[in-house]
Amino acid sequence: MEKNPSLYQQEEKRTVLRMLTNGAALFSDIPYTCQKGDGGWECKTYSQVLKDSRCLASGLKELGFCKGDKIGLLS
Repeated sequence: MEKNPSLYQQEEKRTVLRMLTNGAALFSDIPYTCQKGDGGWECKTYSQVLKDSRCLASGLKELGFCKGDKIGLLS
């Protein structure tokens, strides 16, 4: 089935950041991710993860990274 070009142009580009931002708007205080720590399970809400991602982006920008630059994360 072929997409209608006029409808396709109106769709927002789906990105991880856009999905997280929409999730934080809809599910602000609902857990987004949980991990087991020394004191048991520790969860972060959609809003907390969005705030953390903005802090990370700000830090990378301060270090001189620009849109389109490539980085690697080791965990």
